[in-house]
Amino acid sequence: MQPLLGIALVMFCAGALGGIVNFFLADSAEQEKPLPWWQHVLVGVVASFMVPLFLNMISGDLIDKIQGIDGKAADYSKMFVLAGFCLVAAVSSRAFIRTLSDKVLQEVRKKVEAVDKKVDEAVVKSDAAEEKASAASADASEARQAVSPLVEDDPVEESSGEARVREIASARIEITPTEASVLKVMADSSFALRSITGTAKDAGLDKATTSATISSLLSKELIGETIGKSGQPRWFLTKAGRLRQSDG
Repeated sequence: MQPLLGIALVMFCAGALGGIVNFFLADSAEQEKPLPWWQHVLVGVVASFMVPLFLNMISGDLIDKIQGIDGKAADYSKMFVLAGFCLVAAVSSRAFIRTLSDKVLQEVRKKVEAVDKKVDEAVVKSDAAEEKASAASADASEARQAVSPLVEDDPVEESSGEARVREIASARIEITPTEASVLKVMADSSFALRSITGTAKDAGLDKATTSATISSLLSKELIGETIGKSGQPRWFLTKAGRLRQSDG
């Protein structure tokens, strides 16, 4: 703590002295506004206390040598060097403050631009990864469709007598032209399991009509419902539905 107090005292005294010198050296013909002596002293002290920032920006270790770090003995003779820096800064206080301020702002601006560039690169990489994921998902979907079973089995096994009675009873149920169209689409499809979107497209119907028709066919047990690999509901022809379709 003591070295820091000594450093602060040297900076204050050098800044005040440099401010007085600046007051005497001030040229009334200069463009800068004339200041009274005490304002020169104040500006000089401010410039003096900006010297550590300047030293840090040029990677100077003068303050560290004075304090003595990493087990090294303090070198108080460097106080005179620090005092010289502070005097120079105070004598040219206004120019020194403007120059250092501009330099600091430039460094900050460069760091902000570097951060923005990294953010932009991260966004581009994220978009590319999302596109690859979407492409992979589409490829996987096409692959599942390519290997989907062409012949489907009923999810529930029934005895041959019960199934036959149900098929005959279902075959006699009256169906509407829209229901017949949906049954035909399912019967002619190369996919065992159909979605509402695909069925509506092939049947030339809207989704609402297709959904209502599927519900009606479900109640008549001409089609069945299951869950596809994607976790979404899918529909298929039952034995009764195939029999009803084959009978026309």
